[in-house]
Amino acid sequence: MVNNLKVALLIPTYEPNSKVLPFLSQFKGEEFDYFLLVNDGSGEKYSKTVQEIAEKTPFEVVSYAKNRGKGFALKTGFKKIFDEHPEIDVIITADDDGQHCYQDILRIRDVSIEHPESLVIGVRDFTSDDVPARSRFGNQFSSGYFYLATAERVRDTQTGLRGFGRSLFDLSLTCPGKRYDYEMCFLRAASKNFEIIQESIETIYIENNEASHFRPMQDSFRIYRSPLIFALVAILRFALELGLFYVLSVFAFGELDTTINLVLSGFLATSTSSAISYPICLWLVFYVPFSRIKNSLRYLFRMVAGFGVVFLITWMFSLFMEVPLWSIYFVVSLVVAVLIYAFAAFSLAIKRKYIFSKKDLPDGGEYPNDGK
Repeated sequence: MVNNLKVALLIPTYEPNSKVLPFLSQFKGEEFDYFLLVNDGSGEKYSKTVQEIAEKTPFEVVSYAKNRGKGFALKTGFKKIFDEHPEIDVIITADDDGQHCYQDILRIRDVSIEHPESLVIGVRDFTSDDVPARSRFGNQFSSGYFYLATAERVRDTQTGLRGFGRSLFDLSLTCPGKRYDYEMCFLRAASKNFEIIQESIETIYIENNEASHFRPMQDSFRIYRSPLIFALVAILRFALELGLFYVLSVFAFGELDTTINLVLSGFLATSTSSAISYPICLWLVFYVPFSRIKNSLRYLFRMVAGFGVVFLITWMFSLFMEVPLWSIYFVVSLVVAVLIYAFAAFSLAIKRKYIFSKKDLPDGGEYPNDGK
């Protein structure tokens, strides 16, 4: 291979149709140093097709009985390559559903050889009229979410045509996710410390993409599970806090002085809702099975600081407004929450883009406190 780098082509498959064998038969032995197809539990019905692939193409085939998802299939392939073919320097992944043409796979191979320290992805043109509406909307939503999370503009976050060298090998196995969520997790994780090179490829949708195994509802939830749960928990926590404040300020402490009522009702409502939402976020959003003291102290500080801001503003308005205390608290809490989340998103984008740009980091560097 060029530059003496050895390259493997890894393709996962599930229930391969009649077009898969002709597609895989195009590849020649000298184009890659190793070919691997991972059969993701397609079942007995497809055993003949899988056997023909093993006999008539340069691909070695690895199979297991139960369907485990695309992410699991990719990790299975990565592990086999790392364990049995340590000479491999670059891995190219592609789909078997016909969306990646033969010439584009070879081109991503060549670019990856030239840039083995980067993640190279093949990006499709979603402005074409030939793109199904659901695919166009899905990519726009996915790219927008990716930009908010990383401050990186990636035109096709759902592409399976990717190439990367040894510097990303460890990440390919340690990144969470077993199904379609794996590819988004890997892309997000790689964007922290590695350059993402985007190469335009042909946009192919066969029969309106009917052959795709992507399930819009289930798989979209897997991909955006963390932000969706985080948003839901934030809304529920906010609703619980306001509900508790109303009950406490009106029925429990309504006869007390306004300031004392505000302190007792606000603190109890805030602490109770936070105590409930904190472990949920740890387990379901950030995948942390237990809380470290440092994390707990940070969360406690943010809770107290947030309550302090809401308390001061509410107290000031209550001095000259003849309206129920809970109504002032509701409005102030809502405005403060919106401003905090907006500032956090803006601050993260600025840090990612300009302050802690990965271009200024040494090889293998990490953002300060990123993900810790």
